[in-house]
Amino acid sequence: MLSNQKNSIKNAKPIGVVLRISGDGENMRSHYNALDFCGHTYKIKDTVLLAHDSHGQMNKPWVVIIKDITGMKNGNIMIYVQGFYRPSEIFIGKNMESFVTRELFYSFHKHEVHAETIMHKCIIHFITEKSQIPLRKKYPGFIVQKVYNPNTKRLIKLTNKDFLPDMKSEIEELVLKTTSHLGIIPAIKVKMTLMKWKWTRGDVITAVDLHRHGGGDGCGGVDGRCSVSPIGVLRISGDGENMRSHYNALDFCGHTYKIKDTVLLAHDSHGQMNKPWVVIIKDITGMKNGNIMIYVQWFYRPSEIFIGKNMESFDTRELFYSFHKDEVHAETIMHKCIMHFITEKSQIPLRKKYLGFIVQKVYNPNTKRPIKLTNKDFLPDMKSEIEELVLKTTSHLEIIPA
Repeated sequence: MLSNQKNSIKNAKPIGVVLRISGDGENMRSHYNALDFCGHTYKIKDTVLLAHDSHGQMNKPWVVIIKDITGMKNGNIMIYVQGFYRPSEIFIGKNMESFVTRELFYSFHKHEVHAETIMHKCIIHFITEKSQIPLRKKYPGFIVQKVYNPNTKRLIKLTNKDFLPDMKSEIEELVLKTTSHLGIIPAIKVKMTLMKWKWTRGDVITAVDLHRHGGGDGCGGVDGRCSVSPIGVLRISGDGENMRSHYNALDFCGHTYKIKDTVLLAHDSHGQMNKPWVVIIKDITGMKNGNIMIYVQWFYRPSEIFIGKNMESFDTRELFYSFHKDEVHAETIMHKCIMHFITEKSQIPLRKKYLGFIVQKVYNPNTKRPIKLTNKDFLPDMKSEIEELVLKTTSHLEIIPA
């Protein structure tokens, strides 16, 4: 059974003094400048990802900017947000396609959601059409160059002069924030080079490398670099050009990732961004050419497996473990994620108390069979690995086995 300690509940909490009060009676609200959720602080004007699902199917996170934070009389903390649109979400006489997987469109469409839907902060670069787009590796984050009007179904450049004064002022502030951060010099001519890496799982990662005519990257100094750095050599394998150094951990964009961490990996297919892959890191290696690679073991989503028919799941958190392994570039890491390995006789943790994915079965992509975690037919090393993962979950959640 799960622990019922109140301090395990993950609720959003307002931070700081009340800025103002609005409404009256049951509709009275307190307005705040910031909130705390799961130990992270979110403020007005922060750009964040929001979790959402539709008819039981998990979709790409919404991308929004927080415009207001309010506390209601019933204790709920709400955020009033302004949305961004992905190219795949808009229609301008035809479906929009984008070859830059980071591209978003700003909008002035606003709505209100529960603060607990926040996943984490994200970075948005507002770039006018004559400015240079920052390199992904130096400056990770989404790129915005246009505003989408969902009513007229039109895309409008950030520099358009027909915006209402308050809209124009808002856009100028966002562009200025980006240019101040990146040190962008306006009116730079650019050319685009597409670089592709083939992954063994069959998809293509597309990175956009933009350079000024005549050379140089124009994205500021080396202090802005977001590169992978290995931490702590464990051993050396191979020789000559195949020599590799094996590490216990790596640093990427200021975050440390270790062996046995579960993480999300970014990928796209034919220019369309898909749900992130979910993996567990099994090894970290440095190659002679300077690349840092991670050897990973895969999780499968219900929508990715076939067992005589397409698999359906009524819990959007469900994943299947597997012993399928692969190697990918460390730069594809998005962030860590939480994984709960739950045997079929144990209680599934409540989403609100214990965020994270749920694993109850192992999927064999060769036989196309899902197998319970407690199955006795696993090979000894596989069985030992599963037992370790289940024990880690039970220790964390204080689950008492049935």
